[in-house]
Amino acid sequence: MGTDLVGISDLQVDKVPIILANNFSEAESFLDGILGLGFDSKTKTFLDLLLDGKKLTSPIFSVYIDETNVNGGVTFGGIDTARYGGFISWNPIVPDISGTKSSWRIQLSSIKLESVPVNGSDLNSAQLTSFDIPFPKDMTALVDTGSSLALFPVEVANQINTKLGLKPIESNPKTYGIPCNNTIPTHFGTVTIKLGQTTLSFTPSEYLYLAPVDSIVYCNSGFTGLGNNQTVILGNVLLRKYYQIYDRAHLKVGFAKANRGVSVNNSFVNGDSTKSPNGTWLDSNEKFMTNTDASSDDFNIFSMPLVTFMLMIPLIFFG
Repeated sequence: MGTDLVGISDLQVDKVPIILANNFSEAESFLDGILGLGFDSKTKTFLDLLLDGKKLTSPIFSVYIDETNVNGGVTFGGIDTARYGGFISWNPIVPDISGTKSSWRIQLSSIKLESVPVNGSDLNSAQLTSFDIPFPKDMTALVDTGSSLALFPVEVANQINTKLGLKPIESNPKTYGIPCNNTIPTHFGTVTIKLGQTTLSFTPSEYLYLAPVDSIVYCNSGFTGLGNNQTVILGNVLLRKYYQIYDRAHLKVGFAKANRGVSVNNSFVNGDSTKSPNGTWLDSNEKFMTNTDASSDDFNIFSMPLVTFMLMIPLIFFG
């Protein structure tokens, strides 16, 4: 461990804890570094130090991934109202098994498959059905922009994929998919995940991704099995559909349907989540400071493209 001055454009903080590596396994990497934005009572993060130094007056950050599935952005201290539409649904952070609130963890309420063909992957099946996927009691979900896939306990992931009509890939049995000739099919049904009071729904084009396997292009599932603990990790294969707002002051995460267009004119507002309680509209006409040059006596917002410094752990996008 060490400390260093960390700066993004003109936004700089000193004595940021960093992890030092003696060896690196890859000769080349698309990453310049990893910026952790979780929280830990024992370690000050970049965001903690920004707030301690009064460089931001709103203790939040928000994230989007655009339709290229490669680029996106992070806004520190504010919300970009041009990047989402509709309502923001807020969910409180819940403790881990030790009883500590130390990560962006939300209660998992239900997993449901809807409009699934009775005969699984049969394209000609006219009969549709739905399934409730069982999972262990008190299972929680980590919201992690640094994970590419949605990681579920093996048994739960296998149930989701099997009920959808997907098959294990022979060369990698932990991954489910089907040969699809570069075109993601639409008949596999909708996967609906309820986090607290927030319902997130995903169509095949949102949870399947294209991947070459032994010279054949497969449509692979973004739902992958990992271990058998009581935690789900919601990665970018699902999160990219939604604009996410992480509120450190009130320990909650907000979701809204993202505007994923490439060319969008930014519209920043103060990120006080008390202005937009669960299930209500965040009105962009409310009297928020929107001047990005505001002084520290007013309101500071700093926005950065995601491609210049990756968030949390390496981002790898599919499809």
